[in-house]
Formats: sequence, C-alpha cells, structure tokens
Amino acid sequence: MVKIVHPGFSGTSASVDAAGSGASGLGTDFVASWQGAGSVTNGNFAITSFTFQTPMPVKLFDFTANRNEGKASLQWTTVTETNSDRFMIERSIDGKKFNSIGSVKASGNSSGKVNYTFPDNDVANPSQTFFYRLKVVDVDGKYEYSQIVRLAGAASFNTLNIYPNPASSVVTLSLNAGKKEQVSCTIISIEGKSIRSVIKNIEKGVNSFNIDVSDLPPGVYIIKVNGEMISLQQRLVKNQ
Repeated sequence: MVKIVHPGFSGTSASVDAAGSGASGLGTDFVASWQGAGSVTNGNFAITSFTFQTPMPVKLFDFTANRNEGKASLQWTTVTETNSDRFMIERSIDGKKFNSIGSVKASGNSSGKVNYTFPDNDVANPSQTFFYRLKVVDVDGKYEYSQIVRLAGAASFNTLNIYPNPASSVVTLSLNAGKKEQVSCTIISIEGKSIRSVIKNIEKGVNSFNIDVSDLPPGVYIIKVNGEMISLQQRLVKNQ
C-alpha cells in the first residue's frame, strides 16, 4: 500500500491545491487527481510513507497425521516457499495448549511441490487423541501457523462395564476385548470368597453377556474377568 498525502490538505477539505501551499521538507512531488465536492481538482502530492504487505513465506498444499504401531507420522507438502527457514512441529492433547516437539529445515525458496515428514514416537497410548500444528518460520524470524490436524485415538480395548449397578436380578457385562480368547467371569464376596464362576468365549471387540445374581444375598461383590490378555474387575452392589 502506498500512502499519498496532499501537502496542503488540512483534513477538512479535499480542494486545496498544494502547489501554492509552500509546504517544505517533502520528497518528489506527484501530480494526482481526486473527486471532491462535485468537481475534480488537481494538486501536487508527496509520498510520505510506504506500507508493504509481506507475502507469507509458505503456501501449504496439505498437512496430515497418521498413527502406526505406537508412533505418529506427520506429512505436509508446500507448493511455494519464499525465504522459509524451518517448520516447528507443535503438539497438544486438548487442541488449545501446544508444545514444540521438534523442527524440520525448510527448503528456503521453491516454486514447486516439496514434501516433508516428521515422526512423533511419543504416542504410545492408542486411546489418546493428539492435535498438531506447524509453526512456519521465515529467515527473518517471522512466523505463521498452519491449520490444526487431529490424530484420533483408537477405541480402548480391555475395558469392562457392568449394568445395572446396583442390581437385583440380572446384570449385563460389556467387555471390549483386544483379541479373541476364552475368559472366566467370577463373582467374589467382599470377604474374598469365590461365589461362582462361568467360562465365556469372547471375540475381539465388544462382547455382552448376562449373569443371574437374583439368588445372591444383598451386599457388595466383586466381578472379575480373567483371560490370557485380560485381567479386569468391577464392584457390584446387589439389592434386595
């Protein structure tokens, strides 16, 4: 943007001719015309300041995140780069507070596609969702942020839910298993005595089955589920 100021313009009229203003200390004059008060007036102008809109250093084509065996792989592609210096990779668990986890050197200047990758080896919890963004820094230290990408957590395996709880007759066990296997479901009294046990064949994923507790005396019990890859327990309250 070029700012052109009429040397004789006081801010109240656009019809003052600077040619006779006697203004001093101004640079090279320019002749310009503008429309004001219904007529066109010519006058001398001086350029007093320049404001340039600096182009962003990088134009991103895409930015993605993928999870594989406890690790995350970030990929992004630029289509143009101007005086770019580096990409700072930032991670968050809530999408609001980000921390830097590394950087990748930028190409500097390019007019074609450039591909980048960054491995994040600290995402071992498969159920945790992570958020990532790029801080694009140019050679002058100026920066801008990319859009935020979300790396969704996988469904949690080996979890046990019991309902209704408290119960009076039949309870349902909902078990999300990480593999197909055979498990034992045992009801244990608060004193630690095994009341009864049943064997169930479960599939990988969500399994649901019922257990009759109508003959149990009122009180607090523990239901344990054990298998090759599973060891879970939940507290059950038995009503009248």
